[in-house]
Amino acid sequence: MTSQNIVEEVISHTNIIEIVSQLIPLEPAESGWYRGACPFHKWQGKKGLFYVSEVKQVYRCYRCKRCGNVITFLRDYRGMTEEHAIVQLQERLK
Repeated sequence: MTSQNIVEEVISHTNIIEIVSQLIPLEPAESGWYRGACPFHKWQGKKGLFYVSEVKQVYRCYRCKRCGNVITFLRDYRGMTEEHAIVQLQERLK
């Protein structure tokens, strides 16, 4: 299996809402999206600029413009490499 196939498999078998909500509080928004305070910047004055889509399996902050999938979220949130994030998610799938 190629590394791209592994990434696609991990993403398709992991629920980003489950992972993100274990680390930051999320509340339902609209159309399969959830929102919360962005964990990537210090200014938290306006709650709800950080959105996570259960349907698209992506996240985006409309203030700091960070966005990505479950792998990039773990990489940035925990300060780990992408490879380490993939291994952690693979372990959860076993």
